[in-house]
Amino acid sequence: IFDFRADNLAGAELLARVRHPDHGVLAPASFLASAQPDDLRTLAKQAVVAALDDWSVLSAAGGPLWLAINIPVTALTALPIPALVRELRPKDSRWPGLILEVTEDQIMRDIPLAHEVATQLRLYGVTLAIDDFGAGYSSLSRLREMPFSALKLDGSFVANCATDDLNFGICKTVVELAHRFSSIAIAEGIENAADFGALRRIGCDMGQGYLIARPMPKAEFLDYLGRRHGLGPRGAAIA
Repeated sequence: IFDFRADNLAGAELLARVRHPDHGVLAPASFLASAQPDDLRTLAKQAVVAALDDWSVLSAAGGPLWLAINIPVTALTALPIPALVRELRPKDSRWPGLILEVTEDQIMRDIPLAHEVATQLRLYGVTLAIDDFGAGYSSLSRLREMPFSALKLDGSFVANCATDDLNFGICKTVVELAHRFSSIAIAEGIENAADFGALRRIGCDMGQGYLIARPMPKAEFLDYLGRRHGLGPRGAAIA
């Protein structure tokens, strides 16, 4: 995750992968659809624990980093995540916090409970982000009720936003909307320098995508941090 404001690497999103003995490394699309609710909650808990445990090692290599995790809203409301974070969060003043991402469709199912949990999480430095914003069906009136501190622009709008006037307008509007709500805007799916520059010009706060880095194992990411911290995409400063 690249910080447009500070002009350097700000964090990373943790992605779930399964190592299958016959099929190798499997992406979430291969196993999440068939996972039972209890399995999803277990996976979510493991992801939160891993993020909190890994922060010190990752930040030693690349400075204090945000770590983001996708989490089903059922896990957010059913698991004692606030207590988990309170117990395991790094006791380091440089810790910027954790980002938990949920989709707008999911969070609409139980906004009051999600709001209660999000309020508790804020006490311990956890930011709730609405993932794939714009791809769901929530209205602006419902958005006012959602307990978020970040909006993630869906990659379908980010793609070609430098040359597609409609996508550019949507991205600009979402960034302005996030700021109106005193939240940050994070762009997903940045794949070229032109879109990167357009997002920076409209005031987007952070961005991620293949231009910044492709998914990689933790060991490889540690090496990446050592080589790339403080640099723009492709290892060069971005003007």
